[in-house]
Amino acid sequence: MKGHGIIPNEEDKKNMGKVMAMTFVLCFIGAMVSCYFVYAVNSWTWMTGAKIGLVAGCGFSGVAIAMNYMYTRKPMSLIIIDSSYHVIGFIICCVILSVWR
Repeated sequence: MKGHGIIPNEEDKKNMGKVMAMTFVLCFIGAMVSCYFVYAVNSWTWMTGAKIGLVAGCGFSGVAIAMNYMYTRKPMSLIIIDSSYHVIGFIICCVILSVWR
């Protein structure tokens, strides 16, 4: 929150349910896209799933976050922290989808 300059207040807490619901929907869409990639590559091993997740996470989420933060002049440490969260999420998702038959 410090890196983004966010100061928590009571109004933000009231809308937390809507934010969490929208986050769930967006994560579900991301999981469906990951499922398509895993299916298209015909990945059945955890290592291939990890590679797909790494490429998708860095190539899509990491690049998009870095471009947005670059123009808003956010520090590099914040880019790494926020991008890593999504890259790790993609890796875990693709590994699960690869080994789950």
